[in-house]
Amino acid sequence: MPASRLRSPEKSLRTFPLRARFYPASGNKAESVNVPTLESGGLRYPLVEALLTGEGTQPWIHDCTVKVSRRGRQHHFRVFYKNHKFLKDNTSLPYGTAWKGDILVIRKGVKSFGVNLRAKDTNLIDSLVIRLLTLAKSRKLAKLPTQISL
Repeated sequence: MPASRLRSPEKSLRTFPLRARFYPASGNKAESVNVPTLESGGLRYPLVEALLTGEGTQPWIHDCTVKVSRRGRQHHFRVFYKNHKFLKDNTSLPYGTAWKGDILVIRKGVKSFGVNLRAKDTNLIDSLVIRLLTLAKSRKLAKLPTQISL
């Protein structure tokens, strides 16, 4: 369970898919996927554990909030990831970008934890991930800070 969850879902649950961008360690390219999501009392709980692999090597999931300013507008995303020396190299990332483990990016809503990605978010997220990994590599970080502005 990501560290950002404040409380557990209540009894009146609704499930639905939430569109996100996934960079699988075992895949050849990034893809848009549907993340199973629980909703209760207006709060959304994306079940990112269903997509991220390597639970035997690293059972926890790191997450961070990223704010991207582009053309005078601000975009907010949640990045869920695993990074461990015993996980597989992520081959779905662009050439020259080194990371071990999966990466999942969800668009953050104004009033909710996550909303569906729009078609035009794909290029923005691809550049966001490259910038995040460049930042991690330049600072020799295994774990990203919890809040980042790019």
